[in-house]
Amino acid sequence: MSSPREPAPGTGRGAPALVAQGICRSFGGREVLRALNLTIGRGEFVAILGRSGCGKSTLLRILADLDPEAVGKVEVPARVAVAFQDARLLPWKRVAANVGLGVRDPDVEARVARALADVGMTDRHRAWPSTLSGGETARVALARALVREPELLLLDEPFGSLDALTRLRMQELLATLCARYRPTVLMVTHDVDEALLLADRVVVMVDGVLEHEVTMGAAASRTRSGDRFGVLREQLLGMLGVHGH
Repeated sequence: MSSPREPAPGTGRGAPALVAQGICRSFGGREVLRALNLTIGRGEFVAILGRSGCGKSTLLRILADLDPEAVGKVEVPARVAVAFQDARLLPWKRVAANVGLGVRDPDVEARVARALADVGMTDRHRAWPSTLSGGETARVALARALVREPELLLLDEPFGSLDALTRLRMQELLATLCARYRPTVLMVTHDVDEALLLADRVVVMVDGVLEHEVTMGAAASRTRSGDRFGVLREQLLGMLGVHGH
């Protein structure tokens, strides 16, 4: 980044947890992000939708401090965790060791046990990654993020490789854990329904810029059968260039 990463300003109620200003990134002369700006409040869940290649995952990598070539200013909390679609579990380490990887805390075993309990994987703590189902792998990846007690949780299509039923279960689990711990969440997804069910705010990225935004109502009222859900779904699909669904 052209400017140093800093803690997000302010600690009071309503202060932003994440501020990104003027974010630009090019690859081989192709501009992927164009002076992008994004602010997320503390405890807010924001989902980013957009066509493949529009820059969603690039933005997430920049916010996670994984792209030193980007230009712009990023302010984030001290504790940031990331979960990708590819869980990237180390095959030579058991589940518990994967979850606790990199955690520097004398109480790491207790923290790992609590995170595995949160995602319903206590009985699989000694399993090898190769023996896990897709849903179990996603749960372990989520536990590995939660064990860091993040103030900001970055999710890059974390359930994208799962079958429809398992994906629904993981969405319910994520919603439960977010309600319990209230991290700030930024999730990249291609699934409009997923964004509407989970997020407080949905933004649409078009050609490296956040062009559209939809603010959701109370989480308890967000069901697929609700009238507003259907209206917003059609609205978002239209923003993505998809019509008649």
